[in-house]
Amino acid sequence: TIEQEVSYGLDFAFEFALTNPLRTPPSADNVWRFETLQNDVILHLRRSVPGFDLEQIKEVRVTPSDTTTLLPLHRLEFYIMSDKYIPGGSKIEITAPNGFVFTCAFFSTDDGLANTTTCYVREDNIAEFTMDTSDPLAPNSPFRLFVYVSNPEFTPQQNYWNFRIISPLAKTLDMRDFVDSFDITGRLEVDIQATFPYFGQLNPLRV
Repeated sequence: TIEQEVSYGLDFAFEFALTNPLRTPPSADNVWRFETLQNDVILHLRRSVPGFDLEQIKEVRVTPSDTTTLLPLHRLEFYIMSDKYIPGGSKIEITAPNGFVFTCAFFSTDDGLANTTTCYVREDNIAEFTMDTSDPLAPNSPFRLFVYVSNPEFTPQQNYWNFRIISPLAKTLDMRDFVDSFDITGRLEVDIQATFPYFGQLNPLRV
């Protein structure tokens, strides 16, 4: 509501706060509508003003190595690349779907991060990885984290991973939510029987 008179032909700017959605809306829905009213009568109207994309970590991939149910040590690869500058001493926070349990045992990185990067499990499904203070990352510098988790018994209902990059001053530098996970699979019982196990001979197998 504007209490003072608005002069014709002048530009006006307004600033206000809002809460962003959890995801960038689809293009068809990511539009704004502007109108001016006086005594409940529309004076001006403009529809379908293009919105903006929400900032997020440029690229994140979660790659499993074994999706077997209740597997106690499952090596996961997290590929991360941000288009922001990341100062040394920053933290990479990863939140797994409920049911996964992080461990820092056997944790490692690739050459994208210093081997002095440390691991800390804050909760069963939340792990923090702290970069070396002398190891900043330029924008668009990819790196990989190799982390072991315990798999849940079943595929979680909310099967997404969330990522935060947090500065040494506890400010969120970059983030990405709802990164697709993978399905948990049952243990496959297999038995192979050879019916004619002789060298160089045709051997029908029973599986």
